[in-house]
Amino acid sequence: MNTLWRNEEYSDGVRNAVKVITFEMYELGNIDIPDTVYSRYIQPNEASLVSNFSTPINQIKVLIEDEDRDTSLDDQYTMETKPEFEALAKDIISIVQAVTGYSIKYVLWLATKESVKKYYKGDCFNMSEYETSPIILSDLGNEGFLFGYEKNPKELN
Repeated sequence: MNTLWRNEEYSDGVRNAVKVITFEMYELGNIDIPDTVYSRYIQPNEASLVSNFSTPINQIKVLIEDEDRDTSLDDQYTMETKPEFEALAKDIISIVQAVTGYSIKYVLWLATKESVKKYYKGDCFNMSEYETSPIILSDLGNEGFLFGYEKNPKELN
């Protein structure tokens, strides 16, 4: 069993996959989730995914500014509203499920104990340990990973 850590003081308790992914993309402007999902799940399987997911794949390509994409798609696939980002978050989850078989409902940001101490003011009073998932939706290296879960992850310690 692999485990990682988090500082719960940095959490608002939201673990719903669609809400977190939407918030990260729409409210914060972060593209690390679409970027990671593209490189881990879409790119190696694009030929089999494109027939069912061409629109979200093109939206992701526009978001991550893939230099190989057709820039004439920008106007057609650019998103501006929260409902558009929410729809993409649902599509991201569907794409991951199509590739992995995992039906992601929850997400959790986790990092090594050392990284939680360094980047998130972790100490012995505010850190919690969780089991990781095989589904990684964002990889920020030393700053942590966003894992996808089928069941709500429970604190181990």
